[in-house]
Amino acid sequence: MRMNYLKQKSFIVILFLLQVNVLRAQENIPVQLEPGLLWEISGNGLKQKSYLFGTMHLMPKSDFFYPPKTLEKIKSAKTMALEIDINIPVKEQLQMAHEILLPSGKELRDYLSEKEYAVFKSFLLDTLGVSESKFEKYIKLKPFYIYSILLTEELGKVESYEKEFNKLAKKHQIKMIGLEEIKFQMDLVNQMDIREQAMSIIGVDMMQEFNAMLSIYKKQNLNELFLFMRKSTEYERMEGEMLVKRNLNWIPKIEDLIAKESSFIAVGAAHLAGSMGVINLLRQKGYTLTPVK
Repeated sequence: MRMNYLKQKSFIVILFLLQVNVLRAQENIPVQLEPGLLWEISGNGLKQKSYLFGTMHLMPKSDFFYPPKTLEKIKSAKTMALEIDINIPVKEQLQMAHEILLPSGKELRDYLSEKEYAVFKSFLLDTLGVSESKFEKYIKLKPFYIYSILLTEELGKVESYEKEFNKLAKKHQIKMIGLEEIKFQMDLVNQMDIREQAMSIIGVDMMQEFNAMLSIYKKQNLNELFLFMRKSTEYERMEGEMLVKRNLNWIPKIEDLIAKESSFIAVGAAHLAGSMGVINLLRQKGYTLTPVK
């Protein structure tokens, strides 16, 4: 596979990583929240207000929007925190490109039975309309990324809150940090069984699933989004690692940020809701979180 192809696709795939594939821990139960993607953080001895925003890592450019007062709150912040700092050096981007490949030059057929491979190939070629030439490239990738690449190509012109927020941070000289390292996110994918990744793609109507999630997101309804994500069998299998543990890891980092100065924190919207969501976890720490109208 050519490196230029991987470089073009890998970065946006990583950003999309958590939106489609976050999954469910038994203790993460629904908690009623008011509608809203932008939340004010105050109280608990804070000297200044900070803000929490729920992103959708990837969406069609025509659907991209800013909720009221988002730009105003970004400009008021001294620090912006995303899941990762997306200002990634070229050398590290090249390493990421290698990470999405199967190890040791292997192809997907090395991980599936002959029958499973035939079913997988038929689904991509016959159902999804992938060309033979693209298929030969895709089978060199970890299946987790194949799904995201296919969806990205299907959507066409896309926008990312993370990329737009990064531009705004640079424009207004706001310090940018990441709550975790990109390697940590990629290591989560590496822990997933290759065969299970491949078989989970088969039969999925990507656009129907994505459009349903986009519709909920545009309504800014975190409760509905939480319930929608819980319907997925993938959600049930992996939420503990991809969602809950990461939320718990972020809380002390967020507390440290907001104690020092006004901060704008943006993470995937699926991380906000539920009893183990960032909003409820911060409330349990004594902070007041209020949707910004």
